[in-house]
Amino acid sequence: MINLQGVRRTIEDIKKHGDSMEDLHDLTMLYQLEERMAREEYSTGNGETRELTREDAEAWVAALQNEDPAKPRGGKWTPDQVKPYAQKYGMSTSGAKLYEFWAVMCMLYSDYADVAKRYNVATPDFFAEMAKAFLVDKDAMDGKAARYYDYIVGK
Repeated sequence: MINLQGVRRTIEDIKKHGDSMEDLHDLTMLYQLEERMAREEYSTGNGETRELTREDAEAWVAALQNEDPAKPRGGKWTPDQVKPYAQKYGMSTSGAKLYEFWAVMCMLYSDYADVAKRYNVATPDFFAEMAKAFLVDKDAMDGKAARYYDYIVGK
C-alpha cells in the first residue's frame, strides 16, 4: 500500500540520485501525489480537518527554543494567561482551540520577540493579534496550526 511517508522517501531518493527526464517527470507526479495525500491525511474521514490537539500544543510549547535569554526554552505564557487575550480578540477560550491559540502566541514570541522589541511592540496584545492573524489566515488551508506543527516544527 502506498503511504505518504513512502512517497516522501521516493521523492528524496529521486532528488539525490535521479538524472534523467523520466526521473524529473516522476518527481513532478510524486509532488502532486504528495500534496493530495497530505491534504487527505488531515481529513478525519468525516469531512473535518485535523486540528492541533492540547497534547500537540503542550509538546510544541515545551520544545520552543526562545530568542529571549531570560527564558531560553518553553512558553512565555500559560494557557490561563492567554485566555483573556483570546477572548479579547474573538478566539475560543476553552478546549483545544485555546491551546492552539496559546501555542501559536508562544511560538510567535519565541521566534520574533527580538524584532518586536526593536520596534517597541513586544506586548501580549501584539502577539495575541499576530496569533489570531496566523490562525484565521484567509489564504491558508484548514488546520494551519496542525500543519505548521507537523511539517515545520517537526514534532
